[in-house]
Amino acid sequence: MGDRDPDEDVLRRRGSRLIHAYFGPIGSLGGITQTLATTAGQHYLVTFALSGDGSVPSQFLVNFGALTLLNLSNAATATPGFQTFAFDAVAAGASTLLSFNFRNDAGFMELDNVAVAVIPEPETYALMLAGFALLGMRRFKQRSK
Repeated sequence: MGDRDPDEDVLRRRGSRLIHAYFGPIGSLGGITQTLATTAGQHYLVTFALSGDGSVPSQFLVNFGALTLLNLSNAATATPGFQTFAFDAVAAGASTLLSFNFRNDAGFMELDNVAVAVIPEPETYALMLAGFALLGMRRFKQRSK
């Protein structure tokens, strides 16, 4: 990829819309973080897509609070195009720091499609199914009349 500016972490835009970001500070980890409003003990689905060239030295590290979701180094950062990752993470408190840290001295990594969603508890599904059953029974009774 040739020489590049060590401060060249670039947000690419199409018009006013952010489409993805390139990362890869030289010589140390750098990245992005966001504090999320969470509920202690609640499960969250954390998903994102990563594209990396596997340059050496390189590292990609993802944390959800104190929990390390992913830690890739050197050749392990190489992905054929974008690779999607998904993790079930449990929040420890009312807020959780989600962080993506990168190092890629000889190239770039691309991060895209980051999403965090609550994973419903089994009781939620049971209640939903019970509600559908009641609606089905009511509809069946109405047709029988």
